[in-house]
Amino acid sequence: MYAAKDHESSQAEAKTQGRANQKKPESSSPRINPLWLQLATSYAHPAEQWAGGSNFCVQTKLDIGAPNDPYEKEADQVADIVTGMPQPGIQRQQLQEEEKLRTAEESSTVCSEEGAGLFNITSCEPDTCEATAITTAAGASCACDKASATNYDAKTFGYISSIRSVIKSAANQKGAPALAIAGSIADEYNTRRGYRVVLDAAQDTLLDLLPESFIDVDRFFDFKSKLLNTMENDVGNANINVRTALELVQRGELTVPGSPITDPEINRIIDFLLTDRGTAQAAAAVIARAQGLFAGYLHGYPPHLFESIFVTYFKQGENYYTRAMENIRANPNHEICPGDGGCRFINNRSRLQDALYRV
Repeated sequence: MYAAKDHESSQAEAKTQGRANQKKPESSSPRINPLWLQLATSYAHPAEQWAGGSNFCVQTKLDIGAPNDPYEKEADQVADIVTGMPQPGIQRQQLQEEEKLRTAEESSTVCSEEGAGLFNITSCEPDTCEATAITTAAGASCACDKASATNYDAKTFGYISSIRSVIKSAANQKGAPALAIAGSIADEYNTRRGYRVVLDAAQDTLLDLLPESFIDVDRFFDFKSKLLNTMENDVGNANINVRTALELVQRGELTVPGSPITDPEINRIIDFLLTDRGTAQAAAAVIARAQGLFAGYLHGYPPHLFESIFVTYFKQGENYYTRAMENIRANPNHEICPGDGGCRFINNRSRLQDALYRV
């Protein structure tokens, strides 16, 4: 009987010793079960799982574990890892924004600026502005036909070079792009060749000799004919229309010495337009006006394109602007493109840069 008890006691002691020798999980740093981590990360973003067609099972009621349970600590560690992982959608968006910012910084222009206008690309040094102009899709639908690929002659570039100081000065005063001013003058000056030289010179001389009383009669009857109305004629190397010049003076956009806004004298305006300074300032006033009219529609356009649109306005006047606005009202996505004069400017822009800025 005692032997049986001793045997039973020995077995009980062995079982007790065996349980004591079992390795207990370390409460401080339990090993993370990879299956748990895989399941947790798979369901970290439920919206993506639903989109991918994954099925969720119904979870049964769980019992509350004991305090400091090692498996609870392991689950907490897995949760910390998962919540610290970046969400794929947000990460992609951040990368895209960083790439856009980097591209914008790399493509920004290094051209120097003059003037205070909206576009301010007025003094790009030759061989610099062309290479560093911001590339953009704006105005991509614009194209000039082969008929506009006319090269200005050497005399035209020589004239622009000879008056570049007054062109730059006028550009600064008006906050307008100097290249557009130069292009407007050049496109008109280049037409004063052959028989046009004689006709234009005769017209300028005749208009300059007309007394103010004669011009007042023309203004009173206001015939829409160059033969019958002084106001319909063009004056100077840039062929500035007399009526246009008068309107610029009356609006305070062109200052003519001795001709006040309240009572402008046409004779003085004509005299002013026949000078290089008057030519540059009148052209700058028209370009500045074009800049104000088209400013809200040309954001993102490269310099050569918005300059060519200003030159087109100089060439065609208010009709060009009216047509552009009608097209935009009909189609809000319509892109304003250059026309006669503007396309020729694009073809000669590089050499005009040289004439303006090369020493």
